[in-house]
Amino acid sequence: MFLAADETLSAQPEKTGEFSDFISAPNKPVPHSAKISKGWDKPYMIEDQRFSARRPDVLVFETEVMSDDLTIAGAIDLDLWFSTWLMYFQVKMSIQTK
Repeated sequence: MFLAADETLSAQPEKTGEFSDFISAPNKPVPHSAKISKGWDKPYMIEDQRFSARRPDVLVFETEVMSDDLTIAGAIDLDLWFSTWLMYFQVKMSIQTK
């Protein structure tokens, strides 16, 4: 599966050189949980992260509803390119099923 510039997932890589982008808001970081708490809750690593999708500084890539099951097996090979002018930044990725 490949990430496409229109925030979809594709079976084929794009050859157009297009990209997705967003403006980060360092003073308004993406929270790790939908709950308001004073620290890291234990279940945050398995918590549903879809709440963050409505933020303008979060990219979400989705497929159309699949008519058949799809099995993806093996190691995940990620080739992620990004640029920033900040001295500190955080990249967070999650793979979720609905």
